[in-house]
Amino acid sequence: MENRDNAASVADLIAIPISALGDDLNCPICWTEIKTAVITHCGHRFCEECIQKSISAWKKCPVCNKGLAKSELIHDKGFDNLIRVIEEQKKEAATTYFNQIAAKAEGELRQDGCLNIVNASIQPVLQKHLKKSLLEFELYSQQLQRELSEQTLLSLQKSGNGDVAFSPPHEILQNCLSSVVDAYDRFLTENLPPLSLLPVTVEVRIHGKDIKLPPFQFEPSTSLEELYKAVGDHLSVRADPVVQFRRNEISFILARPSAGVVCLTPELLTKLILDQSSDNYSVTTAPLVIMAEKSLPRLMYNVSPGSEVIIYGNLKFASEMPKQCFVKVFRKDAGIKMDYFACKDCKLKWICKPCKESCHVGHDLQTHVKGHAPSWPCCYCRKNRCALSEGQSS
Repeated sequence: MENRDNAASVADLIAIPISALGDDLNCPICWTEIKTAVITHCGHRFCEECIQKSISAWKKCPVCNKGLAKSELIHDKGFDNLIRVIEEQKKEAATTYFNQIAAKAEGELRQDGCLNIVNASIQPVLQKHLKKSLLEFELYSQQLQRELSEQTLLSLQKSGNGDVAFSPPHEILQNCLSSVVDAYDRFLTENLPPLSLLPVTVEVRIHGKDIKLPPFQFEPSTSLEELYKAVGDHLSVRADPVVQFRRNEISFILARPSAGVVCLTPELLTKLILDQSSDNYSVTTAPLVIMAEKSLPRLMYNVSPGSEVIIYGNLKFASEMPKQCFVKVFRKDAGIKMDYFACKDCKLKWICKPCKESCHVGHDLQTHVKGHAPSWPCCYCRKNRCALSEGQSS
């Protein structure tokens, strides 16, 4: 029993490289690992689909040219299990391989004295994409092998020459893969961007307002005017829409993570303007920066991840504006809808909502018409000396 356990332990330690098995794992027709293995009476293995097509073409073994029929094929389930185990081991080996790459890179960085938390955090990302790229290259090479195999089979079918032993054009495959590697290398060299040019997403908030704005992404070519437009579009469709958002009355202030919690005041803004006008003020590193109109923030100010943009200035929303009678705000063809009410105390109908909330507070009111879109400046409250139509605020 002990000897058997020792033998099993020794077997577990033996590692046979896949390269040692060579072409024995690959189908002689498609040149990839055999799928659904079948074996011929002459002792050759193939993918079931590949050999079925081959027999249909010339009824001989593609390796030795002996006569062969489909009925003579035998499924090799043991070989299928072997392939499954090998695939599992290859996945484990791939994981070990990538971990070794990361460990080697980390060791070199430590030796050079440049390993820090930033380098350590980027390693899993680079490792993930390296693994993905190698996997895609492997799948591409397998697909290329299958296509070349099918082309060879097709050529043999057309020639009708069944006496020629099958000989895969490895040189063609190698040339194709070399071209792919060269093209991929050129593409990465020309297109891999420096980190300073990658898009950065920032939070956006309005000073003094409890309003959540969607995050905004700065590309290198994104102008500050695009942010202004995006914010304006978002605020205009709120239930309480913005009614005053003039570009010359607001400032966009970039707050980097190093700025901490920022509470803007007129005094701080004035100081910031004075500091920024100094030659010693670096707009690419300073915690707070007032961004210039029509600037490209990602390039000009080196916007960093974790930053936020604070909108400071004179913004007004509909709820903050003085109430006005519908007669004052009516615009022909604007399609403005208004709720109208009837006041029993004043014996009036067609009273607009702002007047109902100002001139008729405490009165006996009932809904008259909801969501009406008048074609003229309609509000009968003015017949009762409407305070809002005379320009007074309640």
